[in-house]
Amino acid sequence: MRRIVTGHDANGRAKVLIDDAAPNVRPAREGKTATLIWCTDAMPANIAIGENVEDMGARSLGTAPPACGTRFAINTTEPGAVVAFIVIDAVPLGIGTGTTLRGT
Repeated sequence: MRRIVTGHDANGRAKVLIDDAAPNVRPAREGKTATLIWCTDAMPANIAIGENVEDMGARSLGTAPPACGTRFAINTTEPGAVVAFIVIDAVPLGIGTGTTLRGT
């Protein structure tokens, strides 16, 4: 999966920092992959200026994002693979309740 990451040079001008295949692709179950595109460590997110910023998509994360952070990933399912859907109802304090449904 191609990933394009933009940022700013030392003069504050917009530029492409990364234009390459996403480096963090994990096989999930048969016929499925999870590709981490980007993550953050905190809110608000640190949007550093410069050309030597950390590639936040190259980190090794579990399913959950870092504490107070975010995780942007794309999950791919090949045709014919069995899919399980998880529906989460939001409740106060960001705690969820989950129900698993089987799909075909």
